[in-house]
Amino acid sequence: MRLTPAGEAFLNEARRLMTDTEVAIETARRAARDEVGRLDIAYIGALPDAKMPRPLRSLRAQFPHVAVSLRHLRPAQ
Repeated sequence: MRLTPAGEAFLNEARRLMTDTEVAIETARRAARDEVGRLDIAYIGALPDAKMPRPLRSLRAQFPHVAVSLRHLRPAQ
């Protein structure tokens, strides 16, 4: 037995949909565990370069789907 060209096209799309469905399910599971999202960190003064990289690497390793941004603020802000 062989697939027709239409059958091959359908099979390719069905496989893509299954992959997309699995990705969507895993994304929803991560969201339910609070493993996705965004963390904005604002700081005043100089950011201690020697102290911040380790916690940020640890955070990114533990929660790779959380976007992290650092923002320097003036004291008045």
